[in-house]
Amino acid sequence: MAVIAHGEHVADVVPSGHLEQLRETIEVLTDTEGMRELAEAEKAVQRGDVVRVVDAVRALLNERTYDLVVA
Repeated sequence: MAVIAHGEHVADVVPSGHLEQLRETIEVLTDTEGMRELAEAEKAVQRGDVVRVVDAVRALLNERTYDLVVA
């Protein structure tokens, strides 16, 4: 909501919940390392360099079973 004083736009009022969201967004966007990691992750997804959760769980379960059998 805009605040007008003497016919001039002097401020904006933002609901408190939205203000906290804006602060969090600013924090994320100013985290250089985090943004670099996000960009790398997006490139990996585009390359198809990902592991589906179900495949990761299966691999972990197979590894666990293998360790139990060998031990």
